[in-house]
Amino acid sequence: MKSFFNFLILFFGICPAFSGIVTQSKNNKVLIDFKNEVVNVGDQFFILTADNKKSAIVQIALYKNQKAIADVLKGTPAVGQTTSPRSQNKTAISEKALTKETVFLRNDLIQIGFQLKYMMNSITAKETDSTPAPATNTELVSMTGSNFGLATTADYPLYDWLRISGQISFEMLDVAGIAQYNSCDAKTSKNCNAKISYLGFQGLARYDFTKTKFNFWAGLGGAIKIPVSKSSTALNVADLTHSDSMTIAAGLDYHLNNKSYVPVSFEYQLSQNKSEEVPVINQMSLMFGYGIKF
Repeated sequence: MKSFFNFLILFFGICPAFSGIVTQSKNNKVLIDFKNEVVNVGDQFFILTADNKKSAIVQIALYKNQKAIADVLKGTPAVGQTTSPRSQNKTAISEKALTKETVFLRNDLIQIGFQLKYMMNSITAKETDSTPAPATNTELVSMTGSNFGLATTADYPLYDWLRISGQISFEMLDVAGIAQYNSCDAKTSKNCNAKISYLGFQGLARYDFTKTKFNFWAGLGGAIKIPVSKSSTALNVADLTHSDSMTIAAGLDYHLNNKSYVPVSFEYQLSQNKSEEVPVINQMSLMFGYGIKF
């Protein structure tokens, strides 16, 4: 019996201590699931193949709830491989390793941003005055204006490089211009304007160029805006039922951590409501805000 216990001690003493399993491996980072084990930031592990060969060395960067994110120091780990503690003198870890950023930014989270929207609008309308034909005066009146709005944007990761983005916004369009003739406000004034508040809905497919703290992206999609209130001395208010446009956008998400980020973006709207009477409709907008991730 004594020999049997000595055998068990010897057997378990020489067997590698498997303390975790690799569940994800990407961009020199691995996600390790530790079961009933507690590890510390800075701990190093060998990554072992199924036949107990060393495939990599990793160092724990972030640990929580028995899951850890580790930096790959050497080798190429793979999903399903196991870990074994690496004996090391922690006091010999280089200053670079100790000061290395320990937050692994995740890019697979849903993002919701709350943003202030600054819009620059321009509309050109064809106007005629009340002079009887054939001496009627016709002109194109340019109206411009800048306004603010509010928007909420939700981004869902569809693929590693592609996100689907949806936006709900409240926008104000307030433009004005001066005509050469009395062709506005029922042909009694030179003051031409349009004041419209919109409830907007927008969808984008956005491509992420980077997967870092500064995440640059570009997107393409469309928007529809429904008037909530409207008045104009230059446009036929009855025709202002809705606004349709294609959207070209680009932006930057500055990730503070895995819970919050700062979104900054630029949008250009290609209006689908242009006509002979309204040949120019342009809108550009800058957006800035704060977002949460989950």
